[in-house]
Amino acid sequence: MQEVPLFRLPNVIGVYSPRPQSGKSTVAAYLRDHVAAPMGITLVTIKIADPIKQPLYALGLTEEEVEGKLKDVPHTKLDGRTPREEMIRLAREGAEKLGADWLARRAESRIAEAVAQGKVVIVDDIRRPSEYDLIRQFAGNEMWRLFRPKEGEAVVTDSANYEGLLEDHVFDLRLQNTGTLAFLYAQLASHLRVPRLDASC
Repeated sequence: MQEVPLFRLPNVIGVYSPRPQSGKSTVAAYLRDHVAAPMGITLVTIKIADPIKQPLYALGLTEEEVEGKLKDVPHTKLDGRTPREEMIRLAREGAEKLGADWLARRAESRIAEAVAQGKVVIVDDIRRPSEYDLIRQFAGNEMWRLFRPKEGEAVVTDSANYEGLLEDHVFDLRLQNTGTLAFLYAQLASHLRVPRLDASC
């Protein structure tokens, strides 16, 4: 009888998508709540973009405005800019002062600390090559590409908005978010060698 490999989550998982709103947070939440937790594994999400998101929360913007469907809606507290535009502005401002990889360098210690504590880390907002390289430096890492196509639009590299910058990189898993949640979770289950995941959760 062929031996079935034991399930084991990578130590650090980076999730990239060439398009916004592709389901990265959905993947992270499901892994945490319905894969890691039942197996006694602590999985934490660390966002590289925290330093450019916290100023928006400090202004009183909501989770939906910073992370959700209202991210691309102009906001009066941002002088008419959208939250996405404001975060891009803050990222550029930081890069001019601290170097292009400043966000990755700030995230490195947080990731290393969590791994040292025996936690699994998922970073679900990978966009830049420096962030890809950050994940790759940790032992037991995996990089996942999550794609949700938009009808009539091809994937393009948009340096101004930090989108599509890793299309020529190598990924350990390519997730296609092109159908139901059941289809998405089945891909995860197959890759992680766990029983088929229940989409009703």
